Amino acid sequence: MSFCENLIQARKLRGMTQEELAEKLDISRQAVSKWENGESVPDTDKLIRLGDVLGVSLDELAGKASAPAHQAPISAKKAGVRPTIAVLLCLLAAVCGFVLGGLLRPFGGHEAPAEQADRLPAQLTADHVEIIHYGDGSTIIRFVSNVTLDGKVFLSRGEGLTPISAEAKWSDGIYRAELKTSAENLAAFDALTFVVESDGVQRSVLLATQITLEPGGGAGFIPAQP
Repeated sequence: MSFCENLIQARKLRGMTQEELAEKLDISRQAVSKWENGESVPDTDKLIRLGDVLGVSLDELAGKASAPAHQAPISAKKAGVRPTIAVLLCLLAAVCGFVLGGLLRPFGGHEAPAEQADRLPAQLTADHVEIIHYGDGSTIIRFVSNVTLDGKVFLSRGEGLTPISAEAKWSDGIYRAELKTSAENLAAFDALTFVVESDGVQRSVLLATQITLEPGGGAGFIPAQP
């Protein structure tokens, strides 16, 4: 079986949900979901932690066939302890066929345009939206999405008015953007939208509507339905 199938099987055998596994690894549930869907693979540190949490070896996660049931077990003295580098190489060989070099490509890094376009799904999604407004005029926006490319958020108000925009940076499974507003800009906003673009292809998704930013701090909004 592939890495993602082995991961699903090991998690379910231990009665864990994706949320419970993500909590033990200090990552988002969406990151676990991407591993199990074959959209990405964990880095070296998370692979080692994943094996510890699930109580399985990296060979088992990589899908390397185990010895037949009738075969006599090899003694620990004879087998010895495999060097970590050998285990990681086995894992790399098992997953490279469906990841297309994912282990060698850091998330959020610069990539060729064609590779970026391949990572844009047909429909952009987002959830777990947070809008935190402070009295100094700064507004922090956090959310998760089904992409990992950096994009932009747009806070719009009224037809024909220029929206307030900011870079939305992806890191460790979460997008974060910071907007700066002045006292005269504080009012009710119609919509908050997230936009990504790759190789001329653009996707957008509504994050929230009816957003209000209070002068002394605090924000109200209605999350968009997924």
